Amino acid sequence: MRVVLAAPLLFVENRERRLLRNIERTMKLTIPEVELPNAELLGKRRLEKFAAKVQQQLESSDLDQYRATAEQNSADGRR
Repeated sequence: MRVVLAAPLLFVENRERRLLRNIERTMKLTIPEVELPNAELLGKRRLEKFAAKVQQQLESSDLDQYRATAEQNSADGRR
């Protein structure tokens, strides 16, 4: 069994900040504020993950099945 620890997220609107500060004061801890990623950053991360998967596949697997499909598509005139 594998245990994965994840950091909890808390979404707080501006009107709820006072309540959050009261909770922090009561628990005697501070909850760090983190900016949400924008669409550009999310797209960049997805592209990086995809490129890493492609690179891993190219390095670790037998490409003959893909080569045969590419040759067949090429012979059929597909692009």
